[in-house]
Amino acid sequence: MNPEPALQESELRQPGSVPTSRFFEIDGVRLHVQVTGSGPALLCVHGTGAATPTWRLLLPELSRHRTIIAPDLPGHGLSSTAAPAATTPAAVARLLAKLLDALELQAGAAMGHSAGAVVIAQMQLDQLLDADRLIFLNPAMLTPLGAHWGSFRMLAGLLANSTLVTTAVAGLASDQNTVTRLLAGIGTHLDGEGQSAYRRLFSDPAHVTGTLKLMASWKLETLASRLSELDGDVLVISGARDVAVPQREINRLRIRLPQARYVELAEVGHLAHEEAPERVLELILPVL
Repeated sequence: MNPEPALQESELRQPGSVPTSRFFEIDGVRLHVQVTGSGPALLCVHGTGAATPTWRLLLPELSRHRTIIAPDLPGHGLSSTAAPAATTPAAVARLLAKLLDALELQAGAAMGHSAGAVVIAQMQLDQLLDADRLIFLNPAMLTPLGAHWGSFRMLAGLLANSTLVTTAVAGLASDQNTVTRLLAGIGTHLDGEGQSAYRRLFSDPAHVTGTLKLMASWKLETLASRLSELDGDVLVISGARDVAVPQREINRLRIRLPQARYVELAEVGHLAHEEAPERVLELILPVL
């Protein structure tokens, strides 16, 4: 079973804003989404291995200005897993577009972290999203690990189909020290609350399986070749200490996506919005 939500509705409650945790059955996937705030809609898409708790430090302020739509990707958090064919960037983009239809909301702005940035870029390019403002946090837009990425995806696919492996990984993640080391491995240092949220997520074998399935399906070559076609106001925020998406990848992205504005945050790793939420808010609120 999936764990209890690491982000409780009470944590999002703001004056005049009643958050809801809702579920929709779409294309065989039971999608969980948090909706809170008021005003024009902002779609927030988390990255691989995360879930709605990743936005916990931004939502209270953002919900004062926008209606926030924060889904759990397939196999992540409280959303059920999906078949491999439904976890490619294009398939996830279609799934979230149908979620917006089910909510009867149109997002004029979108924010994505890491793989979540890929999803909202795919939605915009495929005309499934008509946003005039796009915010990419630590975006994993280009093929990670260079020539080794193909082999890594194959390994992730094999591991995702092994109950023994995913259960073992979940068992290891129940130790807070293990989670601390994993986060440090991507250049990230979180407070106790943040580390606890990730421990709860990765202690669940279903979440581990969903993470591996998504990684196994992540082919980015076609998307990378289309990035120059993105329209709207694009802001890219990266962390100088990010190991998962290092600055050399951001420099490659500048070539593919020259129309964007780039901001690098010093002393910040892969989870910029969780490590330095005040600094990220200072950058994104004027955009919104």
